[in-house]
Amino acid sequence: MMQVQQQQQQCPICNKSGIRQAIERLPKAGLAMSCIHPDGTVHRWAEFSSMTDMIVKNKRKSGADPRIIICPDCGHKGRVNDYHTDPQRPDLISYVVVHGKIRGKWGTKRGKKISKRDRCYITNKEQRDIILKKLGRFIPQ
Repeated sequence: MMQVQQQQQQCPICNKSGIRQAIERLPKAGLAMSCIHPDGTVHRWAEFSSMTDMIVKNKRKSGADPRIIICPDCGHKGRVNDYHTDPQRPDLISYVVVHGKIRGKWGTKRGKKISKRDRCYITNKEQRDIILKKLGRFIPQ
C-alpha cells in the first residue's frame, strides 16, 4: 500500500500552517477538507471545482441504484438520503436510511399528505463509513 507523505500547508480559515487533507467526497462533486494544526485545532471546509457544482442538481444515473442498501444500523433494506444539518456549512452532511411506510401521515407536499416512514439516522463513524463506501464517497485516511 502506498503511503501518502503529509506536508504542511497554509490553512484557508486561519492562515496558519497545518496538515491539509481530504476527508470525504460530497454529494455535489465537492470535497470535505480539513486542516490539522500542531496545537491540535482542526478546521473544516468544503471545496468545489466551480460555483455551479454547488447549485446544480445531481442527475440520477440509470441502472443499479447505489442508494438502496442494507441499513448498517438495523439490517433492513432502505434508501440512503443525505441532508445538511447546517445550511451555512456545505461540508457537514448527515445520512439517514429510510425504510418502509409506517402508520400515520405528516405535513403536506404539493397539497398532499405525506406518509410517515421508518428511518434510521446514522450517527456513529463505523456506520457512516459503510454508507460512504457504498455511495463511492469514502476517502481512506
